[in-house]
Amino acid sequence: MKLAVFLTLIVLNGCQATIPQRGSKATSPSESEAERDQRIRQHFGEPCRFERACAGLWGIDCDAAIDGPYYYVEPRSLEIISRCGGYCMGGHCEDCPPRAWTCSVY
Repeated sequence: MKLAVFLTLIVLNGCQATIPQRGSKATSPSESEAERDQRIRQHFGEPCRFERACAGLWGIDCDAAIDGPYYYVEPRSLEIISRCGGYCMGGHCEDCPPRAWTCSVY
């Protein structure tokens, strides 16, 4: 279902997905994708996953398509730079997306 929503948003908005492929620079040279994903789940919770990297930040999707939060974080520390997605419900948005995020959003 999430994939269908994601693809629909891409088609409707005319956006092009920039999801990193295996071997991309989304992780540090010493960290595998599996290690990265485990670190994200341990820090943010089980539904959260790496979505993509842009301008030195990571986008972390915690089921934003179904009102979960979407975090923009610093990759090494996982420090939250901005909270978006479902976090914005009730007027709690914080700089979404952050100015440092130079890639398109869907």
